[in-house]
Formats: sequence, C-alpha cells, structure tokens
Amino acid sequence: MTSVKALAGTGISYSFLKTLKATELTALIKSGFAAFDQPISQGFVAPKINRNVDLYRIFYTIDINHPQFTEPQPQVLSGLLMIPGLLAEDTQEERTLPLAIYNHGTLFNRQLPPSKVVFEEDQEWAMGSYETLINIGLFANNGYAMIASDYVGCGNNFSFLHEAYGVKEPTSEAIIGLLEASRKLMPMLGVNPAQLFLNGWSQGGMNTQWAVQQLETLQIPVTTAAVSSPFNELQETAKWWLSQGSNNPVSPAEPAPWLSLCVGILISSYESWYDLNGLFNALIKDEVIPNGKDSEGNVIRNDAKVTYREILNRFAQYGDSAVKFDSSFSNYSWAVNIIRDGFKFETTIPGFTPADMLINGALETEIGIQFLQKLESISPRYWTYGTPLKAWYGLSDEALPPDLVAPGMKDKGGPLVTLVPVNGASHRQTFLNSLLASPLNPKGGTDQNLIDWFASFRKASPAVPTLVAASDHLIVKSEDFGVLAVLLNVEQQQGERAMHLQIVRTRQDGRSELIGTLGGTTASANQLQSLGSARVLLQVGDQLKFKLLSTNGITSDTFIIAIQKREQDSGFNVNLKNTGTNQAGSLQFSILPQPNIFKAIDVVAAPQSEVNNGLLQLSQGQKLNLEITTDCAFINRLGFVQLNTDPLTGLVVNTVGKENIAISSTRFKDEIDTLLDPGFQISTGGRQISSNLDWIVGQDGIYAPVLITPQGNVFCGAAGGIGSEQMRMLGQNIIGFEDLIGQYSDYDWNDVVFEIKSIS
Repeated sequence: MTSVKALAGTGISYSFLKTLKATELTALIKSGFAAFDQPISQGFVAPKINRNVDLYRIFYTIDINHPQFTEPQPQVLSGLLMIPGLLAEDTQEERTLPLAIYNHGTLFNRQLPPSKVVFEEDQEWAMGSYETLINIGLFANNGYAMIASDYVGCGNNFSFLHEAYGVKEPTSEAIIGLLEASRKLMPMLGVNPAQLFLNGWSQGGMNTQWAVQQLETLQIPVTTAAVSSPFNELQETAKWWLSQGSNNPVSPAEPAPWLSLCVGILISSYESWYDLNGLFNALIKDEVIPNGKDSEGNVIRNDAKVTYREILNRFAQYGDSAVKFDSSFSNYSWAVNIIRDGFKFETTIPGFTPADMLINGALETEIGIQFLQKLESISPRYWTYGTPLKAWYGLSDEALPPDLVAPGMKDKGGPLVTLVPVNGASHRQTFLNSLLASPLNPKGGTDQNLIDWFASFRKASPAVPTLVAASDHLIVKSEDFGVLAVLLNVEQQQGERAMHLQIVRTRQDGRSELIGTLGGTTASANQLQSLGSARVLLQVGDQLKFKLLSTNGITSDTFIIAIQKREQDSGFNVNLKNTGTNQAGSLQFSILPQPNIFKAIDVVAAPQSEVNNGLLQLSQGQKLNLEITTDCAFINRLGFVQLNTDPLTGLVVNTVGKENIAISSTRFKDEIDTLLDPGFQISTGGRQISSNLDWIVGQDGIYAPVLITPQGNVFCGAAGGIGSEQMRMLGQNIIGFEDLIGQYSDYDWNDVVFEIKSIS
C-alpha cells in the first residue's frame, strides 16, 4: 500500500502512486483505448507517449454545504496530480509548467475516479478511468502538469456524501479546492505551476463551464478552456432524455438506453443536494422491468422481478458495486447484464429507456416542476465568457443533441466561444475528436485538436506574478495563473513588549486563512534580540494582510501601517505601529518575492500556519541543527514530543500499549518526563547567550516543543496544548518561550528561543 504524507496545518495530504514509464503508459492507453473505441471503431489511433509521468493522489479539505448539515462541514475530498518527467533536452531548472485541469465524464463506478486511474489491489496495478488516462498521456506528451478532481461523493468521499451529480455548487468547490491544494503542494514537489488550462468531457464539460465561471468570478486567470459534448441546456436535456417534449426539434440519434442510469443518478442527487424530498419516488416507476435481449441477442430474463425504482436507487447510491458485490443482488443476472452493457454503451434491453422509467405526468407535478426549475437555474449557458473557450459537439450524439449545445453557447457565451460541430460523431467520438482531431471531419469547424489549440495560447515566458501595494495590504497580480512565494523578514522591533503579527491570505471571494506568524523578542539587558522571518505562498488575486496578536492571544487592527516600495529590488518595506493602549511599539519588516520551489525546511514548517502553533513535520533520519538562545534567570529544559491526532481530543501523545494522552490534560504534565523524545533534550538558561545542537529524528511524525521550568510548569508549543499561551511563533521554524506566568511575566518571549538553522 502507498503511504500518505500530510502537509500538516494545511488540510492537505498526498500519496505517491507510481511512476509510469512512457512505454508502460503507452501500453495502458492502447489497451484502454481499444476498449473505449471498440464500439465505434472509426480509425482513431491511440497516441504514443514520450514521457514518464509521476502520479500522486491528493487529499484536501473543503467546507461542504448539504441539507443534512446545519452549517457547512469540512469534508476530505480526493483528486489526481500528474507531473510529467523530463526529456533528454530538458534541464532540471525547467520545472515551471502549464497546469491543465481535466474534468471527467459520468462514472458508473464512483470508486474508480481519476485518482484511481491506476490503483493498488492485491499488489497488482489495474486501470481505472480510460478517459483520464488518455488525457494524462496527451498532456504529459506536451509538457503539462495535470490535476483531476474525483468530485464530491466519489473517490475518498464515496462513503460520506451522496454523489453531487450535476449539482453546481459542491462540484465547482471541489474543482477549485483541488486547484488550491495543488498550488500549495506542487512547489513542495519541485514544480511551479504557470498558465492554467481546463478541459472536460460530457458531465465534465458542464463542470468545466461552471469552474471557468467561478474562476472568472474570483479573478483567477484562465488561459483557455475546452469542452467536448458539454451539457449546457440542462432542463431541455433532461426533457429530451425522458422524451418529454424538449424544445430541441431535431436529433439524428435517439436517447441512449444507458442514459437511464444517468437519469437515476441525476434525480437521486437533486433530491439529496437540493432538498427535494420525495423526488425520486415521485418520478421513477415502482414497476417490474420487462424481459429483453442483450447486445448479443441473448434473452435476459428478469426472473427476480427487479423494479425500475429498486435498481436505479441502488445504482444511484452505490454505483455498479450495488449489483457486483451486494449479496442481496447476487442472483440478479438481469441487473448485472444492464450494468455490463451500460459500461459497453451497447445496451439493447427493451423497456429500459429513460422514458420507460418515468411515471406518466411526473414532471407536471409540483415537485417535478421544482426539479426542472432547478435544472434551468444552474444551466451553464447563462454566462458571457471572458476566457477563450472551444466546444466540440457531435452531430449524432446519442446523449446530447446538437441543438442543445450550439444555440445556448453561441447566443449566451459571447465572442470568445468557438463551436466545433463534428460530422456524424457519437458521444465518445466527439471526445476522441477533440483530443485527436482524426479521422472525422468537422462540419464547418476545424480539424485542430484541443492540445494544438492550447499550444497556440502557450507562452515561452508566462507572466510572473508581482506584488502591488494598497493602503494597508498587498495584492498578487498577473496576466497568467501562477503562484508567488514571498519572504517576510523582521528588520527591527521597538517597544517595551514584543510584537507579533498574524500573516493572513484573503482570497477573491473574501474568505481568509492564516498562513503564518511574524515577530520578534524584545531587546534584553545583553542587547540580545531574536527577529523572525517567514516564507509564504500566494496565488494570483490573493491579498496579503496582517493582524496584530496581543500578549493574551487576541487579534486586533489597532495599528497604523505604512508600505513603501523598495528601490533596490521588487520588494517592500513595511512599518507597523501599535496604537493600542499599554502595548505601544513598532515593527519594521521587509517583503521580498522568492523562488517558488520550496525546500525541506519549508516542509518542516508546514504546520506552523496556525496561531501559536509550533509544530514541526519531521521524517525519520532527518538531521536538524538547532540554534538555542536564552536570556533568563532560570535553567529550563527544552524537549520535543511526537504527536498524533485523536478525533475526539485533538492532538495527543500516542503511547504504546496505553490510552492516548491529550496535550491539554494534567496527565500530559504529570508524565512529561516519560513522553519526551529521547533523541533531543537540553537544559538551558542562566543568562546563556546561545548554543548549538544537532538532532537526528527517530520516527516520521509531527513534533511539538515542550519547555519545563524549574517550578514544574510545563508549556507545550502546540495550539490547544497545556501552557501553549507561553509560546510565540516568531516566524518559520523560529519559536520563543516565556517562562513566567501572568503578572510575573515580562512578555519578552526570549527566555528560550530556538531556530532550526539547517536540515539534511
């Protein structure tokens, strides 16, 4: 099994899946392509891949708003990240890559989304989504990194939430959330994303339109986007599927029988996500499906008397596993054949068309009308794009008639939308033609594929994000998508008490997140002063803001800030004066753009974005060099404890053979001597100036510093830990402790200060 690594404090974790060699990837695509193309063999040729690819599964957290929740709840979603390997002519420095988002089509097995395109099962590798695999190969061939969301209710989230099929809000949030997570992770993996491209097929074409609209709203630059067989007129499409008098007048194809499965998923999803209680039973017949014949002419008998409502409800809830692995369906050979032929797109079973499953007159009922109104209200066509967008649609598409694509996109999409009608193309042929532009001839369009079209927008040197000053904050701007790392370095601190700031990233939608802390210690009698620095990663459109952190941990805006452009470089000097009572002082710091590629010391600091969170993310065998500075009367002890996460009590020490010990508990204090990591402990103080110590980490994990005073007080340097208020984050991997409590404290935070100087 693959191991999962966490970027603690970010809500992101990831696992390296596999490096697929170019020859191996070519073979996988060829075999998968043959199965995908077999029913419609039109001479398409599977591409040969010339690059190895590294595949990662990303887990990320977003807040989900669902009727079952009283307020938005955090949910862990999953997605795929592909990073192409180097060619002989490439150099190691050429790791600034365009980033493509691929949005997949309808899945009949929600447990095989993009992040399971190759997955480990019984120590063997097997293929998941063919369409994702083809996109991986083509984008890798052309030097793109690629991400693909599993969507809500698929992949990692399969067991927790109903699939959000055709549901706008959580789908868009899942795609944007993966982009957010990827822009944090990729620099940690040595890759800098620049220029953003989107592609999607079928359901993914609709999702791509929604994602582009959301990105435009957030003012995140998108270079261009492509969609093939995109659902656009949702209400009219649903009516056509159900043969209920759509306004679409002409279609060369009849609705495919496999659309019955799609309709079942759609109706069930809308009941769940849009709180349309009773919708599924109001629309789907509770009648036995008649016997029929499979695609080979064999009689399929419905001896188990399966009803439309029964099989579609199970399928909507569980996907194909409902019939493959559910023991109560083990004798339903008829149902298994539906799923088998549904995957092949060859279903010929009479009595199982979308129109057959609908209760007569159901769409004219109150709840049926609500369903149609919701479809209409979220149709992607209500948008004028500021992004160049090209749409391929098949003139013989059995899932999406051309008149349900072209008019809406042409009339509403604006001048940047280009339509490519593909003569004689089915649903799958349209997808292949958009990627390969062969062998079908577009009718009145172009034979250029989307990879070549994207290439026409590629830049040899994408615009580098820059910082622009406003009155009290800075903004990251660029014509292209990208990320920008900046170094904040304290130059001077004055005042009776040490000042500390929260570094805040505010996104275009107004949501803010803490991404670091900055400050220093007060100057001592020995003129000893520790000043912090922090390196943070921002995205185009982000605002960099600050909050003042008081001695009791309360934040405020009681300060005056002046931001001045530096003449010698592209950075800024900032002077911040505290105007609050009893804490007058000032903090001067510089802000300077940095290379985006992060190093091991940045990974160690990943958990430190939270207020007063001195956690370190360490790996077994790492050698850390710590510089320890003290200016206090006491001899204190400094050590570290390894932590885990308990779902009930938060951060805990996981003791072997014993109950976990919460870091906020008195037991943690009482047993601290047995909990400290034996690899690092030091007694320090007594007006020492500084000392240096190496530490070789014994185990992978998250570690928190602990200070033990001669009075027996225990201060744990992790948010929520016992005595955590006695610690301050001065910056990235720079942590200061105050060893006196309450009225006896001078809040200089210089009694014990440690900084990680190097990692090997």
